[in-house]
Amino acid sequence: MDPLEIAPPVATDTPATRRVRLSFAGLIEATAFAALVATFLGRLGQLDWRFELAAHFPAQYAVCLAIGSAVALARRRWRSAAILLIGVGVNLLVLWQHGAVRQVPDGAAGAGLRILSLNVLSSNRHYDAALRVIREEHPDLIVVMELTGAWARGLEPLTGDYPHRVIVAREDNFGIACYSRRPLLRQEVITVGPAGLPSIEVEVELDGRRVDVIATHPLPPVSGRRAAARDGQLLALGARLRAREHPALIVGDLNTTPWAPGFQRLLAESGLRDTLAGRGWQPTWPAPLGRAGIPIDHCLVTAGWTVSERRPCRSICGDHHPLLIELHLAADPGAGPAS
Repeated sequence: MDPLEIAPPVATDTPATRRVRLSFAGLIEATAFAALVATFLGRLGQLDWRFELAAHFPAQYAVCLAIGSAVALARRRWRSAAILLIGVGVNLLVLWQHGAVRQVPDGAAGAGLRILSLNVLSSNRHYDAALRVIREEHPDLIVVMELTGAWARGLEPLTGDYPHRVIVAREDNFGIACYSRRPLLRQEVITVGPAGLPSIEVEVELDGRRVDVIATHPLPPVSGRRAAARDGQLLALGARLRAREHPALIVGDLNTTPWAPGFQRLLAESGLRDTLAGRGWQPTWPAPLGRAGIPIDHCLVTAGWTVSERRPCRSICGDHHPLLIELHLAADPGAGPAS
């Protein structure tokens, strides 16, 4: 070969590499179609608890379907792209209806109550991280879930700032406690629903008015029996508050998302309003996934409240982000739903 002659480049786009690329693109499309199937199965959650498990991920489905439709377009698979785009639209509509892709301005009226919902994870030992978040956020009321005897001792430094407390420590994942700066006018450990798990009901005074707060943590829906127990507990608590004439709320890890049929039934039958509605995407679990997680920690309120702040807080090294909610009583007790 002449020294000045440059050898032609070796072809790398071989049939084998093309097959690899096509196989990878096909895998993406297949995953997107699986997300499409899950999208519609989730709408059948009222028929079977297993279908409901598919209802909790509309944001994730929307992303997966959008990527799949882009790949289908690049491959000129027009029909597949169109079908997948319909799936994107369905999931965005679900999110839009609940306000997860839009956000209302913060609003405040009247006296305020600042609440921190804190699922600490029973096996977690980072008590200092939880105390740091509590001191940073300065809540009036703290609801702690998965409280064990070790966690009760780990939170003892709160005694000075939170002298009013109800503690039900358990060595499973269903211990619960309420710590309050405000005097508790009434306090009660209640058991509702078939699972027999403890919830806490307290009454505080806010701007001269009685306010009932229920802290609860139902079973996760990992079987048909547990899903039914979760729904039974939440519906019973909703009915309990529906009969109250003064402002009230439920707060805690409810082990469900706003898009689940059971959650929608709870709102419809109790008249409660979800403070998350209209406040953007706020996932709380699993904490290591950050924005890719789902919102299963909630605060549901009766009429007459407005929301000035609601957001997940920094991690405490557990599996949930703490949830901060600041609520205000409207001047008119009969005011509309929470903003």
